[in-house]
Amino acid sequence: MAALAALMSVSLAGCGDKEKNDGSGRVKKMPPITETTAAEDAASAEEVSSAVTDGTVTAVPQSEISDESAVVVEIKDPAESGTESKAEAVQAAGAPFTFKADESKWAVTADEVSAAITYNADDIQYAKGNCTIMINARTVPDMADRLLSDLADAIIDSKGLTDSVKVNTRGDSVLNGHEAYYLDCLYTVNGVEFDLDINVMAEGTQVIEVWVISYKECTEAMQANYDAVLDTIAFA
Repeated sequence: MAALAALMSVSLAGCGDKEKNDGSGRVKKMPPITETTAAEDAASAEEVSSAVTDGTVTAVPQSEISDESAVVVEIKDPAESGTESKAEAVQAAGAPFTFKADESKWAVTADEVSAAITYNADDIQYAKGNCTIMINARTVPDMADRLLSDLADAIIDSKGLTDSVKVNTRGDSVLNGHEAYYLDCLYTVNGVEFDLDINVMAEGTQVIEVWVISYKECTEAMQANYDAVLDTIAFA
């Protein structure tokens, strides 16, 4: 209850914050550094990836993908993926959103309502497998009578992350030219901190959530890579 009360206090304090970000949908900041061992980093990264993925989009291991799961975009080596990218396949499957990702850097798993875009390159220490952009689409029939901030407030609770997520700032933002509402958060698991940014945007009754989860030691170095994908996300 104390953790919930603290989170609610942070959320209420930030409700009046209407400062816009830089237009990318990301809040640029460098999180405080804490000392952890390599083993702790690896264990925590695995847990946080599982927790957030289970609450938002289920990534299907390649070994479990079959011909019967046609809506799942199989992750392949870029050299074997053919001319159609995973992002193009998602659009072809009828997803209500579009995006582009350099598949020499990102591994993409997606279906018709969600996508997990996970960093898969070795050029940034700790980033591989620990930095992910997730897109979730859903229909909200009464969206005309609701505010984006209302939806944003309910997201963390709906994913069961209330006790592990702290909202630092919130407010209006712009994601690829589209009006959005963002939550800039700190996600802590096993004492290891991750930056978590959530943007919510709507078009008619269609709502898109864009989650960016980043191991805090990678956030600054990953900024350009995040922006390269975030700047392509749009409604189909």
